[in-house]
Parts: sequence; C-alpha cells; structure tokens
Amino acid sequence: MIDLNKVSSTPKSEYELDKDLGLFIIKSKNDKDFPVEHQGYLNIDQETIDKVKKYSLLDNNIIEIYEFMKTKRVSKFYPNLIPMVISKENNFYEDEVFLKRSKAYTRFLNDFDKLSHLYNRIVDSYIDFIENTGCYFQDMSGNNILIDSDYNTFRIIDVFSIEKVAKNQSIVFSPAAIFMSAKLAALDDEGKVVGNRVVSCYYGFHSALADPVLFKYLEGINFKKINDTVLSKINIRTYNKE
Repeated sequence: MIDLNKVSSTPKSEYELDKDLGLFIIKSKNDKDFPVEHQGYLNIDQETIDKVKKYSLLDNNIIEIYEFMKTKRVSKFYPNLIPMVISKENNFYEDEVFLKRSKAYTRFLNDFDKLSHLYNRIVDSYIDFIENTGCYFQDMSGNNILIDSDYNTFRIIDVFSIEKVAKNQSIVFSPAAIFMSAKLAALDDEGKVVGNRVVSCYYGFHSALADPVLFKYLEGINFKKINDTVLSKINIRTYNKE
C-alpha cells in the first residue's frame, strides 16, 4: 500500500520505514522547524515522556511508541492502516490506494450513525490518554489518525504534538478537525476553531494551493451537505482540566 518512493521528508521532518522490523521512524530536522503551537512538547520532562511511552504500549488506540526523544520518534508500523485523511504531509500511498480510499471515505462521511459512533470512540481514546498521562494531542486532525478500510480499528499518531494539559484548560474535540482536517475547520471571529463546521476548499485562505493533496482526497465531498446533515448534528465533547 505504501509507495516507498514517497517516504522521504517534509520541510520539518525526515521519514524512514523499516518493514522488516515493523517500525516507522520520524526525525525532526531542527527544533525550530516545529510550528509554535507544537514546541510546547519539547518542554515535557523525561518522567512524562516515559509515562507516555509506557501508556502507548498498553491495550489502547494510541500508536505504540518505542523511542521518543526531542527530535526522533520510533513507533509501530501498521501495514493495513492508513491516515483517515491524506494530506501533503502523509501522502505516502500508491495512486490506486489513494483514489480507492478517497471514494470510500466520501461514502463514510455521509453515514451519520457510523461517523458519530467513531467520533465518540476516538474522543474516548483521547480522554483516556489525558487521564492516564496528564497530556493531550494538540493536533487533533484527521490526517493524524490511522484507520483500517472498515473504519473500525484505528491508532492516534503525531506524538510530536503532545503537550501537558494546563490547569483550568478546556479541550474541544472538534468533529470538523477530526474527520476532515484542522486546516479546513471554520473559524469564529476570534480565530478559534468552530467544532462542527468546515469551509469549502476554495474559501478564503483555504485555497487549493495550500494543500492540493488534501483537496484531491476530499474532492467528492459536498461541504455544505456535510455541515448541514452530519457535522452540525454531532454532539461536540470537551474535556475540562480543574
């Protein structure tokens, strides 16, 4: 399923795949290459890092982490799981796989019952991670969830976005970001993500030039229909740290 010729690097990271050992390796080229909102991870102490690693190896839906350092992550490789949403950052797949999954995902997004059920399972996994580690995944986006073709078995990835939960922090689990992309989640007047609505690929700064791979993957989706019949009807969940 993976096209090894596409597994190379992005401006901030280098990727390696060891199929024999079943490992996926990410190396950060430089700390400063991380977006500002992700740099908080670099302040996590070693005890917390060890706690995250230990938790990931238990029976849960977090990707198994074998090595976790400031500029390197080694995790389990699942040959039968691919990102729920494929974007330019994770476009490692053969064209046939890309097109087949794009069509299947368009059908899945239009099934409210299945989508709502999966949303709650994903959020349950995020919350269990928070309660057991004191940390959360800052980048909760569809491209950071690996899932099988039945949309049942999944693993949450992007451990470089893990941050400690602050006192009195409120975390919103946005269906728009989780099932589409944080890049497409609509923003309110204060610039905050609107949890249950996405904007068209061609609205304002969300232009095809920003991520042509993402827009190709989602090209069969009617954004207005998804907003009105699916995303707006999901009961948005939150987590509040006291």
